[in-house]
Amino acid sequence: MRNKMLALLMAASLILMGPLSLMAADGASPQDEIRISVDGIWLEPDVPPLIENGRTLVPFAILLRALGAHVDWQEDTKTVVAVRGRTEIRLTVDSRDAVINEPETGDRTVTMDVPTRIISGRTMVPLRFAAEQLGATVMWNGAERTVTVDSLQPIGFEVLDPADIGDLPGLRQSWLDDHLETYGIHSLMTADWIYVLAGAGERPTGGYEMTVTEVRPQPGRAVYVTAVLTVPGPHEQVTQALTYPHQLIRFPADGIESVGGVIREEVRREEPTTEELTLNLYFMQDTGTSFVAVSEQRTFEGPQVGARELFEALLEGPQSDDLMAIIPEDTVLLDVYLDDGILYLNVSADIREGPFGAETEAVLVSSIVGTMMQLDRVEAIQMLVNGEIIESIAGHVQIDVPLK
Repeated sequence: MRNKMLALLMAASLILMGPLSLMAADGASPQDEIRISVDGIWLEPDVPPLIENGRTLVPFAILLRALGAHVDWQEDTKTVVAVRGRTEIRLTVDSRDAVINEPETGDRTVTMDVPTRIISGRTMVPLRFAAEQLGATVMWNGAERTVTVDSLQPIGFEVLDPADIGDLPGLRQSWLDDHLETYGIHSLMTADWIYVLAGAGERPTGGYEMTVTEVRPQPGRAVYVTAVLTVPGPHEQVTQALTYPHQLIRFPADGIESVGGVIREEVRREEPTTEELTLNLYFMQDTGTSFVAVSEQRTFEGPQVGARELFEALLEGPQSDDLMAIIPEDTVLLDVYLDDGILYLNVSADIREGPFGAETEAVLVSSIVGTMMQLDRVEAIQMLVNGEIIESIAGHVQIDVPLK
């Protein structure tokens, strides 16, 4: 069955067709310009960034200098060298191999997805690869066509018990009471400490849990707090009473002047249940003239069905001989979470290994989106590859915005 699918995909990839797209959840359309922010400062390269094989290429010198690295060009070998702290990066034009040198490991060679290029006299390199080798984090916003690079490391914090509030300098019970019923990230600054309350506001039942996951510094003496609100599953037995899920933390003030943040929502995976649930799983069918996504009903029982279970079922393939699995079999679901109605599916880069044409890539995306949209509280699907929102899997179907 796998061999048949691959043969059909290879044939389909030769078909010349116009690009296909699913509906963006917000109606957004791609823009041409890609903007890059490094630690809150917008870069202004004289050669604009571009996307090649799903990777954003940027001028090496302007990016690495913005990250505080010393950059040198070696004309005889066509090699660019960047040094920051104890890390050295060496990239050679038209090569996918990068040599990383650190005192602990010595030289090690890493193969990039796309090679280093010279375009309009500037050496262009994969942004994510170069930035992450220097310890920075990279986030892609497909809707706004922006890349945010953050080289500032997270701040350690202490989780507090509100019952100990009397022993915490500068913290008042009245401040906690004033903010406990209000949704959001609330902060109180004292001379030595910053206290943060991540609150979910009033909830109609028990079963909710708030957890602060990260405190990260931002430019301009600011910090950004990320928290996760775990909500009960649709079949979970919970206490019927008003609750105010929250978590209180603190970290040293150290000159910080402002605090922002976000609360993400995740649905708790439920305990096994005997209830059966019938859903439609979408697979590929060869009609003789085209490839289409066709649903196959599947009844689940035992553990409550979630995105991971549905993804595994799509990987395993259909029960009918008339249909074929479309997701490459080595693909792994790395992470999944629900945030404000959007289900984020982070999959491995193996999903790009299939020889997809325009039609089959559309079936691949339709299979995943159509299947996952049946889950409770899901309003749209945002696909990520290795943690990055990319423009498309194979160049035909836009996936850098939430789809439904």
